[in-house]
Amino acid sequence: MHVFGASGPLVAGIVSNATGSMVSAMYGVPVPLLPGGLMTIAARLTFDRDRSRVPAG
Repeated sequence: MHVFGASGPLVAGIVSNATGSMVSAMYGVPVPLLPGGLMTIAARLTFDRDRSRVPAG
């Protein structure tokens, strides 16, 4: 998940250099965060099932 979040500044730099506008670059920052957020939601949906499979002890 950190891989997607860490790529935000890289995306902002690339978009800023390509468009010449930092404002348009800021619109691209959330894009790499979406996969990480989706993985977090998916993990949360399976948490209870996964927890029940772990032996107590």
